[in-house]
Amino acid sequence: MWRCGMGTEMLKHWPRYTLSAIAIFLASAAHACPSDKVINDYLTAFRQAKPAAGFGENLDMASALCAQQKVVSALTSDFGAVVGYKAAFTSKASQERFQIDGPLIGFMFKNGMRPDGSKVAVDYGARPMMEADLIAVVKSADIQKATTAQEALNHIESFVPFIELVDLALDTNVKMDAPTIVAINVAHRGGVLGKPVKIEDARAMFAALPQLTIVTRNADGVEMARDRGESMLGNPANIILFLAQDLSRRGIKLKAGDMLSLGSFPGPQAIKAGTNVTVAYEGLPGNPSVNVTFE
Repeated sequence: MWRCGMGTEMLKHWPRYTLSAIAIFLASAAHACPSDKVINDYLTAFRQAKPAAGFGENLDMASALCAQQKVVSALTSDFGAVVGYKAAFTSKASQERFQIDGPLIGFMFKNGMRPDGSKVAVDYGARPMMEADLIAVVKSADIQKATTAQEALNHIESFVPFIELVDLALDTNVKMDAPTIVAINVAHRGGVLGKPVKIEDARAMFAALPQLTIVTRNADGVEMARDRGESMLGNPANIILFLAQDLSRRGIKLKAGDMLSLGSFPGPQAIKAGTNVTVAYEGLPGNPSVNVTFE
């Protein structure tokens, strides 16, 4: 999520965050949490699919990570267990725009996942959007021992076409800077899953991923968006490695079956009632696709 296509005004002088700094912030986040009232007000609005007031002015990354932890913990009672993790800011352009040094992470919930061909209410969120995405399904916990993108891909069972159901969640007057996006769990509300594509030859797949073409079309076959795998830090496998390593730094252990969402192609897209959308993955075996109708 959040590539170069975001149109919201960004803070121009936000301090840059390194991955190591974020890890330190996470460890110290308990000392910088927004108040329980602020968290509860956000959760109430999110559950009602109404725009929330946000987490206050000048939210820093330490506070944002703590807010995310509390929000995710609370939402498991509504959306079920965490079944995967999503990467945001997966292009260099988006990282430069938000002044961060690498992707950031969100958490995905079991009950938010829907099957291919689902019909989804257009007002499922306060500020709903969709993203053409791609999920990698973990084959082995040994993925967190990987030191290269190829090694990480060796521990992936399959790829799954994925349309993420995004919710920007906040009032339009709230600045959507990097900490704010982290606090709202990187805007995740759910998604639509296609059929898994098993990886038979990880080395050949690694070579093919940069040329993968992801095309979003409406019911009339009109192209709405197009992107390539190489836009994901050169190769989507690099995002897999990042997620495996960053989650390990956080003390989160991956297991077989966990889902890793690799980011949007090319960014969030507006939705409207009566729209049928298909995302095709040209270059994956069988050229699979995933479909959703917004009602």
